[in-house]
Amino acid sequence: MVVLRPSPLARVARRAYAAITICVLLLTCVSSAEAKPNPEQGFWNGYLAQHSVIHCSSAEHEETARGDLLVRDRGGVELGQFPLTLPPRGSASLALADLVGQAVQSDSYGTYQIEFNRLLNGSLPDVRCYTETVRLASSRSDREFDYVFATPMQRPRRGVSHLSINSFNPEDAFGGAGLQGSTERSPTYNWVTVVNTSGKPLTGQATFFQPDGSFSVEDSFQVNGIARNSRVDFRSPVDGKRAGTLTFVPDDFTQDYIIFATRYGRGADGEFNFAFTVHPDDASCDAKLLTVSTMQNAWNFVELSNLYQEPLALRYEVFQRDGTAFANGSGIVELGSHGTLHLDMNRILGEQNVGVVKTSCVKAQTNSAFAAQSLFYLRDSSGLPRIASAYVSQDDSTPAGRGQTIAIPIDTSAEAAHWIKLGSQTPAAELPLVLRYYDRGGNQIAEAPQSLSGASAYDVGAHEVVGAGALGLVTASLRKAAPLSMRTFAESVRVLRNGHNTIIVRVPTYTFGRAAGDPNPSPEDPSSSSSSSSSSSSSGGSSSSSSGGSSSSSSSSSSSGGQNSPETSHQTICFEAEAGSVTTPMTIVSRGGASGGKVLTSASGSGSSTIGFPTPSSGSFALWVRALAPSADANSFFAGIDGSSLEKINLTVANEWRWERLGAYSLSRGEHVLNVRAREPNTAIDAFCFSSATGFVPTGVLPGTVTPSPSPSPSPSPSPSPSPSPSPSPSPNPSPVPPAPSSCAAPYGAKGELPYLQRFDNERKGRWQSSTFRNVATGVATWTSGPIRIQGKHYLKISMD
Repeated sequence: MVVLRPSPLARVARRAYAAITICVLLLTCVSSAEAKPNPEQGFWNGYLAQHSVIHCSSAEHEETARGDLLVRDRGGVELGQFPLTLPPRGSASLALADLVGQAVQSDSYGTYQIEFNRLLNGSLPDVRCYTETVRLASSRSDREFDYVFATPMQRPRRGVSHLSINSFNPEDAFGGAGLQGSTERSPTYNWVTVVNTSGKPLTGQATFFQPDGSFSVEDSFQVNGIARNSRVDFRSPVDGKRAGTLTFVPDDFTQDYIIFATRYGRGADGEFNFAFTVHPDDASCDAKLLTVSTMQNAWNFVELSNLYQEPLALRYEVFQRDGTAFANGSGIVELGSHGTLHLDMNRILGEQNVGVVKTSCVKAQTNSAFAAQSLFYLRDSSGLPRIASAYVSQDDSTPAGRGQTIAIPIDTSAEAAHWIKLGSQTPAAELPLVLRYYDRGGNQIAEAPQSLSGASAYDVGAHEVVGAGALGLVTASLRKAAPLSMRTFAESVRVLRNGHNTIIVRVPTYTFGRAAGDPNPSPEDPSSSSSSSSSSSSSGGSSSSSSGGSSSSSSSSSSSGGQNSPETSHQTICFEAEAGSVTTPMTIVSRGGASGGKVLTSASGSGSSTIGFPTPSSGSFALWVRALAPSADANSFFAGIDGSSLEKINLTVANEWRWERLGAYSLSRGEHVLNVRAREPNTAIDAFCFSSATGFVPTGVLPGTVTPSPSPSPSPSPSPSPSPSPSPSPSPNPSPVPPAPSSCAAPYGAKGELPYLQRFDNERKGRWQSSTFRNVATGVATWTSGPIRIQGKHYLKISMD
């Protein structure tokens, strides 16, 4: 083990970053026997001469956090282990090159993880870290940086993931010459990072869906056997300017992994001018709240993506900072299959203005979900037709209720200003808050009350309180007078001077503690003496728990004794059996007495269906089916979860609609797949329900079903515009080309048959044969030569020709 001693200044390079110091108290090594790995992982990247600085903050109220920082290369090989100590509410900044050396500044990339000692109560300390990636100006003398962006540590996820991809160049909107005098500027490079955090190799299929609902074979890729703790970066789209969604379907839904994308932009002068990370959006129709701004001479576009195949109507509402709605700030837009569009916020906000936009599905239903993010492009202040910098805002700030606290890392080094945007998710006459400021040693240096109203947003200049060259933490919490229903959120940005322009870095925030009414409230509440034990990261990270908001859809419900935290809530998710991807000869037919008047059945006793559904929180779920058996001799079918082996389901009563309990399943939070296969002819399957509520027994047709209403007509408001999307850049992460795929996963959410499938036979020297894809569930395709199972030496590609 390398023992690191306190260092004075850790120069990342040049004077602009001389203010960053290794300010962690690196005191004592931690015995590995006492330590336990934090499941979250952080990321570093040395390509393009990028520098990585790790920022950590402790949300612990009383105890010192001690652990080891483990740095790994792309293959999971450990590059070094360094002791890390943080006092309560303490903060630290580490230049990775000062710890590991030049290995992290060469053409390579990797990950890091922290192993912590347990606290006195047996829990792990609540410490969160993020990586600030810096690229210093390579050739231009009028600025210090090409770009700076932050990537939070990520918690592993399971199941299907969706990423928004956009390779358009925002500078195209300026017109004029591009690189080498051409009229075309280079595209924005999108690099997709995949990390295997499970114990066995990770395999799966990533499919790139274009805005018209088709998918691109060239821009899709196979994840083929990524080893444990290894990282591989893929470029998608491979070339050209496109916007769409990337859907990753792992072969094993029980495996843990991490996935996110980084967009790199390059201007007409050939220099990089922005970079930021985009993280998976939870696939749901839940309302999403985003900050919008045209300050700093910015272009602001809200990017909306339909994550599934069915067309989707979305409602948007834009509010001013005082909580009132903009006159032209609401409407409905239609998204086609896997469609993507951009709402121009400048048309609504005008120049030099801020606000909040709320987006939601007009009608929530099974297999409906969307992603939303706010894209900020700052124009060059010199008046030249170019982008100075950019950042993205996603709806990842877990709202905090009374008794919870939002922790906000602060950094005013390199002459930076640091702004905190506070907002209310709950319309109210007043939202009473208190802000507490801590220095890097965890000492409280200030306390300030704030009040918000309605759905407003309020900006606080933390740099005005902590001063220049400071590193620390700000906490925001509701005062005891706040009603239990109140929810607040925070967004944090660091503003760096960069010649005559500025760079805005969105800094992660995270929520910890339990909402009031829970037996373990946060220590921020003066009436409490117990320590926090629940937290969730935000600003690009995957939430580890969501104690605040409750999810709603036409077919799911929740109840709890407190504030609907995952630990205490009961979830019931119901959906139609015909809502999935059906493979013939199984089919959907009309049937009296059925929910919605239709059922899933098979006249021949063969065929299958795959139905995707989300679970808002983890737990043990009982599975119920509403079905009708035509006779005692035709009363069964097969069912399984997330690709597991199918079990035979026997219905106990014939000629009668009846809810039958099929068994219990342990499901993680996120997306899952129910696999159904016919067994006996004419068994009619109507609906399914998953419930974690003890004693739940469904009755009638489909519990929680909403009567369908006519689809709303699209509003004439903001045009979907192919407006400036992120700008292209030279490939920053030249990762190894992945090996040829050995299996083929069908796109998640697809309905019906895929029109075209091709089989590559190595034994016939690269000849492709065409086929119609017949069975998604079993992996069997049909060629004129007969059934061929998808395995062995046969490689597949799918197209929509």
